[in-house]
Amino acid sequence: MMKLVLIGLGLLIASSTAQIRTKGGTLIAKEGESLTLRCEVEDPSIAIIWRKNNDVVAVDDEILDTYGGYEIAMEGSTSVFTIKRVEPINSANYSCALAEPEVSVTFVIKVQVKPLVLISPDTGVYHARVGEKNLVITCHVKEGNPKPGVVWTKQAAKLPEDIKKDHEGARLVFPEVKKHHAGKYNCLTENVAGMDRATIEIHVAEPLQGEREGEYIDIVKLWNVFVLCFDCENASLMARCWCHNICLKKGGGPIAPSIEGVGTTKEGFSDGLREPASCNL
Repeated sequence: MMKLVLIGLGLLIASSTAQIRTKGGTLIAKEGESLTLRCEVEDPSIAIIWRKNNDVVAVDDEILDTYGGYEIAMEGSTSVFTIKRVEPINSANYSCALAEPEVSVTFVIKVQVKPLVLISPDTGVYHARVGEKNLVITCHVKEGNPKPGVVWTKQAAKLPEDIKKDHEGARLVFPEVKKHHAGKYNCLTENVAGMDRATIEIHVAEPLQGEREGEYIDIVKLWNVFVLCFDCENASLMARCWCHNICLKKGGGPIAPSIEGVGTTKEGFSDGLREPASCNL
C-alpha cells in the first residue's frame, strides 16, 4: 500500500513539473548588452510569475519593478522576459514560476563587467627628484568581473629592474628615485568583458642645491636679522633663502645686496627651478 502511495506521489510531482517545458540554467551576459529569458508553459492561461531572487518583478505581461529596465511579452505559450541593458546588479537568480501548481525554473545570471582602473597619485604627471625615497604608484581596479589582473609597462622601455611590485602587482615602489625612472608608466587590466588602461608620467629632476651635497641651507634668524624669502610667481613663503650674507652655492659666491638692502638672486638654472626673487633684511 505504501509503495502505491509513493508511486502516486511521484506521478503527481512529475505531472506538475511538466507544466513548464523550459529548463533553467546558467547564462553569461556582458555589461551593456540585452538579455532575453524564455519560459514556455503548457497552459498559458495560468499566471506566470517572474522573480529576481525572492522579489516579484513581473506577472503575466505586467512589469511590477518599473525601475529594473525590464520588458515582458507573451509569444504563444512562451513568456519572454528581457533585461534591456544588463548591469552588474543583474547578477542574480531569475525564476519563472506558475501560480498554480507552484513550480518554477531558475536562470542564474552572471554579468561580466569590463575593468575600470585608476592610478594614484591621480595628477597625470608626477614630479619627483633624484634621491626621493619610497615613491609609490598604485593602480586601483575599481570595477571588473571576473576580477582582472594588473600588468605594469613602461612606454618605449622595459620596466626598470630596481622597481618593486607589491599588492599582487598593483603597486610600484621606487625605493630611491633615479634619473632612469623618468617616463610614462601604463597600468593595463583585462578580462573577458574588455580591457582598460591608465597612464602616469614621472618627471625626475635633480635634487635641490644643498640636498645634492648632503647639507641644507636654512633660513637665518639672528637677534638683529630677520630673513624672509618669497617666490615671485606664487608669493609663497619658501623654506630656504640665499642672501648677501649666505653663500649662494649654485652661483659660487655671495650675492651683493641692493642699495636698499635687498639682495637679488639669479634665475634660469639648469634644473628649471626659480630661486627666491628677493630677501628682505
